[in-house]
Amino acid sequence: MLAAWWVVRPAATPEQALLLNVAALAGAFAVLVFGVRKRLPQVDPGVRGKRDYTTLVASSFPFVLLAGAQVINYQMDVLLLGVLTTREEVGLYRVALQLADGAGVALFAISIAIAPTLARLQAQADWRRLRKLLVYAHAAATALMLPLGLGIFGWAGPLLELVYGGQYRRAAGALGILAVAKVLYAMVCFSGVALSMAGKPYVAALISFITIVLNVTLNLLLIPSYGMEGAAIATGTSEFIVNAIGLSYLLWVIRSGSMAAPDKPTPGKHYSRSEA
Repeated sequence: MLAAWWVVRPAATPEQALLLNVAALAGAFAVLVFGVRKRLPQVDPGVRGKRDYTTLVASSFPFVLLAGAQVINYQMDVLLLGVLTTREEVGLYRVALQLADGAGVALFAISIAIAPTLARLQAQADWRRLRKLLVYAHAAATALMLPLGLGIFGWAGPLLELVYGGQYRRAAGALGILAVAKVLYAMVCFSGVALSMAGKPYVAALISFITIVLNVTLNLLLIPSYGMEGAAIATGTSEFIVNAIGLSYLLWVIRSGSMAAPDKPTPGKHYSRSEA
C-alpha cells in the first residue's frame, strides 16, 4: 500500500521517503510481534532450562556470517561502480537495482514460507520430501518471475519514466539485464535457505562469500568497458552460478545420504568453519 501511494503521488522529499520506510518497518515489526506472541507456548516462569551458551553462540555464528556476506554482496556492485565510474552512473544503476529487487519480493516470501518446513523435514530425515519441496518451490518461483521479468525487460524504459521520471530512462539497459538475471536466479535461489535449514549453515555462508569473490572479479572486469550494464551482468551472473552450484551440492548430498550428519556444534567444543 505504501509503495502504491509512493508511485501515484506527485513528489516527495528524502525525509518523507525515510518516514515511509520507518512506517513500513514499524508496521511489519508490530505484525511480527503480534503473530509470535499468539503462537509462543506458555512457559512456567519458575522453570529454568539449562542454557549452553557455547553451543548457542557456535550455532548462531554461521548465520551471522551468512547475513554479513549477503549485505556485502548486495552493495558490492554499487560500491565498485562508484569507484570506477561517475556518481551519475551510480544513481542510475541504483534506481534500476531497486526496481529489479522489488520484483523479487515474491522470492523472499516463498523462502520465508518454506524455511520451517525444510527444517522439519531435515529433523525427520525425510530427504525425499525435502527434495520434492525444493523442486516445487523453484518451479513456483520461476513461474512467478518469468512473466514479471520479461515484462520489465520489454518495458524497462517506460517503467523507469513512470516511476522515477524521463531522465532515468538511461538505466533501461541495466534494468533489463537485472530483470532477466532475476528470472535465472529464481531457478536456484533457495539453495542458501535450504542449506541453512537442512543443517548446513556453514556451507551456505561459504557460498555467500564465494559469490562476493566472483561478483567483485566480474565487476572489475566488466564495469570499465560496459559501465552499469557490466555491473548488472556481473551481479546476475555471480548470483546464478554460485547458487546453482550450492543447489547442486545440496541435491547431491541428499542423494548420497550424507545429510544424515548436519552441522551441529558439540557443547564446549571449538567449532571452526573448516568443519562444515
